Amino acid sequence: MDINEYLHKLSSLAGVSVGYGDLSSKEDARLIRDRSIPLCKLPVSQSDISFSCLRSNSFSSCVAGLFEKNPSRIYIWLEESIHFGVISVPSILAINFSFDFSIDDNGVIVFLTKDCSDRLLLDLYSDEAGSQRVLIEAQGKNWHGVCAQFT
Repeated sequence: MDINEYLHKLSSLAGVSVGYGDLSSKEDARLIRDRSIPLCKLPVSQSDISFSCLRSNSFSSCVAGLFEKNPSRIYIWLEESIHFGVISVPSILAINFSFDFSIDDNGVIVFLTKDCSDRLLLDLYSDEAGSQRVLIEAQGKNWHGVCAQFT
C-alpha cells in the first residue's frame, strides 16, 4: 500500500481530509501500540452484527454511550498505521461509521482512546452466505459492555 491510499482510508474514517502532516511519527505509532498492550488483559464484550447496522440509530446510541464513558481523543488504527503513523480525532463521535465495507483489505479497524484505556475494534467480514458482517469488540476500563444491546 502507498501512503496516498492510506490517507484516503483515514479520510473516509475521520470524515475530513487527512494529509501526510496529520500523521504521527512511526516512532509515536509504536509507542501508542506498546501503551495499548495492557488493554488485552481487560474485559471485552463482543457483538456480531450486519455491516449496515453501523448506520443505525441503535449503533449511534452505542457510540454516544462510548463517548459518555470516555470522551477522550481517538486514535484511528489500521494495519498500515505502524508503518505510516496514526491520526487522532476529537472523540469517538467524530468517526464516520458510514464508510464503505471494502475500505480495508485486512478488514480490521481499531479506535483507541488517547489515554489507551479503551478501544473499539471492528472486524469486517463476509459470512458463508456472502452477507457483510462486522464483529464489534468493545474493551477497556470504560467501554466494556457499553454496546451490549447488540449481543
